[in-house]
Amino acid sequence: MVRLKEVPSLSNIKTIGAICVLSSEENWNIVLEILNSFNGTMQGVCLFCISQNKALPLWIDKKQENIIFCTNKDLSLLRVPKKQLLDNFIKKDFDLLINFDINNAFLPCYVSALSKAKFKIGLDTEENRQYFDLLLNIKEPTFKEYSLQVVSYLSKINI
Repeated sequence: MVRLKEVPSLSNIKTIGAICVLSSEENWNIVLEILNSFNGTMQGVCLFCISQNKALPLWIDKKQENIIFCTNKDLSLLRVPKKQLLDNFIKKDFDLLINFDINNAFLPCYVSALSKAKFKIGLDTEENRQYFDLLLNIKEPTFKEYSLQVVSYLSKINI
């Protein structure tokens, strides 16, 4: 699968993909706030959320159509998402993909690598360098700090 790389202008971004690990309600709310800030709604946004448990946290609204939830029950024996679940996300042509994982976990990187997004943002790690277009080099980042840096750099590349 070949992907066309393209540096986006914020005003031209119509579709956004995001990947996050459901680690806390506070982090979840930060992700939703950032994604809502692009156009005031979640229209054009698709979120791939990974839970390390068999069930989703109680603070999650499971009814949103543009959010794909992946729990341990949705993983194959190789610990990757089952094909249909994964295809629902990676086959979308996103203008922008944001990986909100700050722990360098395998699964968010795997999903990001397979995405056809035109522009990908992630944390600067040795593994991520081959898959992402904009890498944020933050020493020992907190989730909030990383998220603020994503917003800051996106506003700076606005052409």
